[in-house]
Amino acid sequence: MAIRKDTYKQELNSLESLRITDRMRKYQEVSENIKTGKNDL
Repeated sequence: MAIRKDTYKQELNSLESLRITDRMRKYQEVSENIKTGKNDL
């Protein structure tokens, strides 16, 4: 059971970091667009 809980936690963590990276990428794109004048949200 402990092992399964750990795996579950790891998967949650990787999902979370994936979501964070995705959000960061979108934020980066948006700020690039603002800099270049393409306000494409």
